[in-house]
Amino acid sequence: MIRKIKSDDYKEVKKLVYQIHDLHYKNRPDIYVDADPFPLDYFKEILNDLILTGDDIILN
Repeated sequence: MIRKIKSDDYKEVKKLVYQIHDLHYKNRPDIYVDADPFPLDYFKEILNDLILTGDDIILN
């Protein structure tokens, strides 16, 4: 099911971001650092920058 993102989705979105980051870090440690790639504050900032109108997502 596809639906609009909400603040309760942080844990699930973070899992996906960490999987991608881990893949990058393991394969290119010369470029990527072992750090938190998706802090909660950043997620909240993204949500605040989104305007959800109908089926469209518009960035401010």
